[in-house]
Amino acid sequence: MDYIFSQLAVLATRFGAVLLAEAEAGGADGGAAAGEGVGASPGIGNMLMPMLLIFAVFYFIIIRPQSKQRRKQDVLRKNISLHNRVMTIGGIIGEVKEIKKGGENKPDEVVLEIDNKTNSRITVVRDAIRENLSLTPEDLERQDSSDDDKAE
Repeated sequence: MDYIFSQLAVLATRFGAVLLAEAEAGGADGGAAAGEGVGASPGIGNMLMPMLLIFAVFYFIIIRPQSKQRRKQDVLRKNISLHNRVMTIGGIIGEVKEIKKGGENKPDEVVLEIDNKTNSRITVVRDAIRENLSLTPEDLERQDSSDDDKAE
């Protein structure tokens, strides 16, 4: 994401430099360019419109879908309960056995049982959970519709 914004800044800088060079070239002709009137040099409106257009495109293509996905993941993580089957970001699948509330500077932790025969358990941060495998398709639709209601 930072790369995209840095490239956008480079593009805007180059665009501004080109417009500035055109304005200086038009003014270097002497009285002919100055006597042409309003259209001789680009105004702030001509420079601002492409910038706003680029920002709007980036907002609707990149920023808005990412924020929707982030909200959906936050709701999923908040709704995790005991005995849910979940998958972590690293691909570990386990059953939630305990949820430990974090303190002021500590994140919430979730204890997952990976293998019930050997009682193998692992503790992960709640934010490391990617998917709740216990949810049915109807539950997912219900969560999606409640997310849309909260967003509006």
